[in-house]
Order: sequence, then C-alpha cells, then structure tokens
Amino acid sequence: MSQQTVISVVIPKFQAFIQACPHVQDLAQLPEEQLRQLWAGLGYYTRARNLKRGAQYIVDHYPHGMPKTQKEWLNVPGCGPYTASIIASICFGEAVPAVDGNVIRVASRLLGLSEEAWTRTGQKRIQSLVEELIPAEHPGDFNQALMDLGATICKKQNPLCHECPFVNCCTAFAQKRVALCPSIKPRKAEVTEDLYAVIGLHHEHLWKVMTVERASRFLKKTAGFPLFAQSEMQQLQKLLKQAQQEGYIAELVGAVATHHITHHKLVVHAWMLKPLVPKTSSASFFPQWFYQRGESAQWTTFEGLNLSSSLDRKVWDALSWQRELLMP
Repeated sequence: MSQQTVISVVIPKFQAFIQACPHVQDLAQLPEEQLRQLWAGLGYYTRARNLKRGAQYIVDHYPHGMPKTQKEWLNVPGCGPYTASIIASICFGEAVPAVDGNVIRVASRLLGLSEEAWTRTGQKRIQSLVEELIPAEHPGDFNQALMDLGATICKKQNPLCHECPFVNCCTAFAQKRVALCPSIKPRKAEVTEDLYAVIGLHHEHLWKVMTVERASRFLKKTAGFPLFAQSEMQQLQKLLKQAQQEGYIAELVGAVATHHITHHKLVVHAWMLKPLVPKTSSASFFPQWFYQRGESAQWTTFEGLNLSSSLDRKVWDALSWQRELLMP
C-alpha cells in the first residue's frame, strides 16, 4: 500500500483492510466490489488485484501454511524479488538480501559507484556486496538495519558520514564523492496521451450515470466511466453515431482533468451523452453496446455513485456544473 503513497494515507486504509481480511483465505474470497472499496483512494489498483491473486495462489498451493523461501515467494503472483526477499528474510530467517533505494545508496557509496550504479553491471555489484555482508543469523534484522541506515544516516542529502559504522571502508567518503554516489537515477521521459471519458446519462424518475467494468488499457479491470484511448477513436465514433440514432445528444465538454500513471500524463476529455427526450427505452442501449466491447455496465444514481479511481473522481468533479444543469 505504501508504494508511491504517503504513509498517513496508508495507515487507516491498512487498518480497514486487515479488519476486513484478517486471514489470507478472507482476501482470496473477497468480492471484487469490496476490494475496490477497500482500495479506493490509494491508486494503482493493479496492486490490489495482485494481492488477491497472490492470496488465491497461496490458498490453492499452501492450504496448511505459507511459502517460506524467496524462491517459493517468487512464484506467488504479484510478488517481485524485493517483496520475496523481505518476507523470506524477516518472517522466515532466510539469508537473502532485500535491495531497495536506501540499500542501493549505501552500497553505491561503499563501492564508489556513480552513474554505473544504475547499469546492469552496477546492480550486480550492489547485489553481490549485500549478499557478501548478510549474516546467516537474523538476516531480516540486517536487511531492516541496512534500509534504516540509508534512511537516517546515509541520506540522499546531508548524510551523517561521521556517525556511519561503514565510514572507514566507504570508497565514496575516502574519495570525497559521497554527493555523487549514486547519481540521480535516469527517468523515463513522460508521455502525454489523450483519453476520452464517456458520461452516459439516463433519466427514469432520477438521473442516472453509466459505469463499466473497464477492459481498456488504462485502469483495466476497475469500475468507472468508459475510457477510449486515441487508438480507439474509431470505436468511439461508432458509439457516438449510434447514440445519436438512439435519441441522444453528444456533447464534447473538452479537457476536464489530467492524471499521472507512472510515466504517462493522461489528458482526459469528456463526452456527455444525454437523452434528447428522457425515455425508458434508451436505458438498454449502453449496456448492450459495452457488453460487445467486453465491459459490463450498470446505471447508478448520482448520489449512489462510488468511484474507486481518482481519475474518475477528477472527471466527475469537473463536470459538477453540467450536473447542476440537469437538476430540477
């Protein structure tokens, strides 16, 4: 949960999550909708799905216990090398190093690595050094201590070198290159992409809006407004044309929100589809259309709308003035 999310946001979410899923079996059987609600506000919803997939794998393959070794944990869906090493060393005492950003910084300074710290060769040297240092007894304590050292002493800026237990064998300190080791990690160039959100509206006693279980590239398998990428414009045009034939007005509101996912900057434009004359028959058009696209749809009242993605919430908030125009 704390991956790319501040801890003050994580703590209450974690407590609610553990209360709802105290055992791995609970998580494995958790309904998708409840999982979305528990994860709402944390972003990167793939993490939640991976947790559930991992729980299902453990229940299926370890009905009377848990994986113990790093190798076994690497077979669990959604569990990468760092997580596998953390669990294996801290929980089960296996002497495997857990290399995070803090550990990379400590090891880079011990070895005197600058730009080369981020190369494949440099990463192998860092891994080898930590493997050489890690003790057979209490390896989990060692891993946590090394991470703590990087967080509190061998800091990115203003490191407290004279308080460091490794100062006498630190290459970067000896060469007066501490500030250069490691260099700033090269970042991928941010890619800007246009997305089109479709806000389908229907009126039957109350105004309702349509949401789907998304099958698109961005925010896949999350519930929210239908999204079309630039590469799906042909599909979007077909939807708009068919909607107009069904008695809908298609209105392009424009760019209503921006959203960042890893190295993508998403500029979200909104199409509002409103019935020219509110009528019951028009309600069936959207679910059928999106079913053919592989997405299940449902109508929800404005008050009952529960959006798990911050992207959807940004779009919905930006359209508040449009919604007010619909109210009596």
